Amino acid sequence: MNNPKEEFLRRFNNAFLKNDIAFILDSLTDDVHWEMVGDRTFSTKEEVKASFDEMNNNEGLAALEIETIITHGKSAAVSGTMKMKTKEGKITTYGFCDIYGFSGYKNPKIKKLTAYIVLKS
Repeated sequence: MNNPKEEFLRRFNNAFLKNDIAFILDSLTDDVHWEMVGDRTFSTKEEVKASFDEMNNNEGLAALEIETIITHGKSAAVSGTMKMKTKEGKITTYGFCDIYGFSGYKNPKIKKLTAYIVLKS
């Protein structure tokens, strides 16, 4: 893989599967704008961190399949499928598409993230 942003985005998305919150937070600017369309919006890295702190460890991402990564300049998109586990152990499948805006071109952090998530089953 020759595209550093593509490698970064693959690692960023897999960090959710590995519960690597430190990497996720380190990848964000302090003034990140993260919108989960139809659900909630975070305006700072501290708000994102607080949301991770509130999550129940029995819930979370059980599987992730990245289908497409597109990068261009300071923008990128990642789409795929994820399986979420509830605290009752039920698995639900979602399709997702995340649109990223970066703080710059070389070694950037995520400044804006818009996440679209749709129930598949």
